Amino acid sequence: MHLIDGTFFSGNYSPGENLLIRDKLTKSLLEDYIFVFYHDIKKGFKAIKLINDHNKADNEEALGKYEDATDAFKEVVNLFVHPEDRNGVLDFIDPDYYIPLLRNKKSETIYYRWKYDNRYYLYNRITVKKLDEENEEPTAVLILCTDVDAQIREKLMIEERHKRYVSGMYALSREYSSVYYVNLDTKEVAPFDLSNRIQGMFGDKFYHMDYDRAVEEYIDHAVIDEDKERMREILSRDYVRRCLVNQDYFTRVYLNNDNCYCEMKCVKVAQEDASNVVIMGFAEKDSEIRSQQEHKKQKDFQLSLLDGLTRDFWTVILIKPNGKAELYRASDNVRVTDFLKYEESVDAEFEPAARFYAEKFIIPEDRERIISEMSYSNLIKKVPEDGIYPITYRRLDENGEAVYMRICCTKAVSGNGEVDIVIAFRNVDTQVRDEIKRRQLYEKAVNERDMDGLTGLQNRFCYERKTKDYDKGDYRKIGCIYIDADGLHEINNNEGHERGDFMIKTIADTMSKLWGIENTFRIGGDEFVAFVFDMKKEEIEEGISELKAVLKENGFSASIGYNIEKKESVKMQSFIKHAEDMMFAEKKEHYKGENDRRRN
Repeated sequence: MHLIDGTFFSGNYSPGENLLIRDKLTKSLLEDYIFVFYHDIKKGFKAIKLINDHNKADNEEALGKYEDATDAFKEVVNLFVHPEDRNGVLDFIDPDYYIPLLRNKKSETIYYRWKYDNRYYLYNRITVKKLDEENEEPTAVLILCTDVDAQIREKLMIEERHKRYVSGMYALSREYSSVYYVNLDTKEVAPFDLSNRIQGMFGDKFYHMDYDRAVEEYIDHAVIDEDKERMREILSRDYVRRCLVNQDYFTRVYLNNDNCYCEMKCVKVAQEDASNVVIMGFAEKDSEIRSQQEHKKQKDFQLSLLDGLTRDFWTVILIKPNGKAELYRASDNVRVTDFLKYEESVDAEFEPAARFYAEKFIIPEDRERIISEMSYSNLIKKVPEDGIYPITYRRLDENGEAVYMRICCTKAVSGNGEVDIVIAFRNVDTQVRDEIKRRQLYEKAVNERDMDGLTGLQNRFCYERKTKDYDKGDYRKIGCIYIDADGLHEINNNEGHERGDFMIKTIADTMSKLWGIENTFRIGGDEFVAFVFDMKKEEIEEGISELKAVLKENGFSASIGYNIEKKESVKMQSFIKHAEDMMFAEKKEHYKGENDRRRN
């Protein structure tokens, strides 16, 4: 194999050969393709071009090691093709693969990624093409490689853009009755999903006119007079562009001719070409919006009480969108510098002041959580539009004791339209500790309600409640083990209740060790049930044998039945009944043996 004009040729080359190689065609191949193979099925390969200009020196070094073109190309593939694509390329250029493939078709193509300048990968395309198309059996094949990076990346970009666009459409269509694609530059409108929930919606008007005309038609025929001018401004293309400069979407509320509240949502679609494309959704939400307004009135009333709550709130601070913290109010008996002392100023950068406060006063277990919560960007996301977002933490008092504090956060619109975050601090130590105490008492009451007093297992009340939900659990197989203590009544009568209680506790303690307490129950005086999940039959039988061995060591016995079923086939009552029937069958055998021994 030798190099001619930067191109590798292999085999005996003669300008007079009646092969593919002709002046114009050769020149075209060398210009248009990264590499070109000509494979005469009988005579072998000719590497017409085998140089990748992106890695030319490395290619030449690799190719110079081999006399055979195919071996050289395999070396180059191993050096430069993306690891995930490497085997596919090697398989594709194997004659044993493409010769049978081309018996029934003219050509075949695959795509792969080629390392560029040892930094990143470019998309290439390999095509195997049968030259003698009139013959079913290929006798000559071209193997061509083309740089298609720009085309592939453009296609991926278009697919991603379309994916975002369609997902945005579907997301809006779940909430809004009419959804439209709007190009603010071309005024093109494409209805996506329409319904008749709103009288006089844009509807079919958008099929026949551009955006500006359709908006005017809609406002004239569907919007209440008092809202017409405002909606003309909101739906104007300039207004939409301005609103979406620093945010991804906005919503507006208006009244239609039926005096029903409607909502419009406009969402920006990210476009790499910087075109102004949006998705608009419209829906009648009268009852929902009126409910929100009522709720907002109540919250506004609550917030208006802040001015009279100095005794309850230690400090009230406004966080501005620029990150500044401004003191709104402080109680006379509490130093504001607890929070805002930062460079001896009460007009400070909020986040550094919050960190200063947290590191100095908040206990370590709560510190990082509060620092992450206390940012304008986080609060603007979490604080509801018409409500309060509470944050509870523990700080150290002057005696070094942990005291529960709560920050109540809400939003307030300033005169210039900016959204400020209002945060108010108050001591809630007594309330929180009372709440913890009530919760502990409740949990204790629940435990006492659900617990069997003698054994510490869960009782029948808990069993009946939990078994209703076992068929919904996250498992593949469920097992039920049903146990009945043998002769408890006789033991109580003949040996005393202390001995009988010992028997019951022995069963319960062993069950807890074997199968845990979470799904183990005493459902009667001498009856027990345990549920196990994704446990093999052999493991269940091994546990049952261990329980019987423990009982035998202590002079007791129990009749035990079990059942295992897959989750999809479980019907709890019949599932448990099967295990119970197995237990009764064993108990019958037990008492039959007892009677036989007495007769003998």
